[in-house]
Amino acid sequence: MRHIQFFPIASHFGAGTRGSAFGPMALIQSLPPSPFIHTSSPMIPDDVDTFSDPYGKDIGRIGRFIETQILPNFQTLLQSDHFPLVLSGDHANAMGTLAALGRENPDKTIGVLWIDAHCDIHTPFTTPSGNLHGMTLCTALNTDNLPHQINTPSKKAIEKWQQLKALSGKTTLKPEHLIFMGLRSLEPPEKALIEAHNITVFDVENTRQQGIKAVMEQVAEQFANVDILYVSFDVDSLDITLMPATGTPEPQGYTVDEVKQILDYALDLPALRAFEITEFNPLFDDENHTCQQRVLSILQFALRKIQHT
Repeated sequence: MRHIQFFPIASHFGAGTRGSAFGPMALIQSLPPSPFIHTSSPMIPDDVDTFSDPYGKDIGRIGRFIETQILPNFQTLLQSDHFPLVLSGDHANAMGTLAALGRENPDKTIGVLWIDAHCDIHTPFTTPSGNLHGMTLCTALNTDNLPHQINTPSKKAIEKWQQLKALSGKTTLKPEHLIFMGLRSLEPPEKALIEAHNITVFDVENTRQQGIKAVMEQVAEQFANVDILYVSFDVDSLDITLMPATGTPEPQGYTVDEVKQILDYALDLPALRAFEITEFNPLFDDENHTCQQRVLSILQFALRKIQHT
């Protein structure tokens, strides 16, 4: 039986709405105790660096939080014999977990399966909102996407953005090692970046047309030569009717059963090194905690899968 370590990140400062910081512990506290599941202390950002920019909101606080807490603590977890299961408030926190993977594995190739309604490949130069949870993967890809620049961030914002990009050291995510699933909401600069690098995308409609088994066989083939795989599940990949309890819900998403089928394949891939669930906001749930029960169902499915793989 594999031992699992929860890595709760209680931060929502990368999102445009507040409340997802409470999601990780809400999920953990709803699970029955298990001798095979351990929990790190939840990490909470401080307010030492309050610098913010219209094109990098709370970038000072987020950058300091990642550098001083997420990065070193996740590196320590990666050095243990426990499997890391990240429960994150918002997707900007993955800048830190992905950077830690890079730091710990400087000579290995990293693959990322991003199950999300959004591709999160904006930069301060292209963002329409300024929210860092929409920029996560561009720190891992080490790109500014300047050919499609529409914003002029301040000099200090650019400096802090470059610091975020540098956190992973010399290891960067290659576009051919990135796969999107569930993608259905993106802006022109993101589309252009995907097309320029021929990044693999399986949207919801395409997943259903091909069938999950056929799609996941292609995913497995593309990741066959990566050394380490990070699978990230954003709850907004679920349809808005099933998951309104998130900051950026979108229509025409996956069902709970479809996500479980995807994870049944994804969490069985030999290179799997970490799994993440993110962006659940309990403040937007109903009084019966309906959304929380759906996320818990997926989390419990993942736990059983990981423990027995």
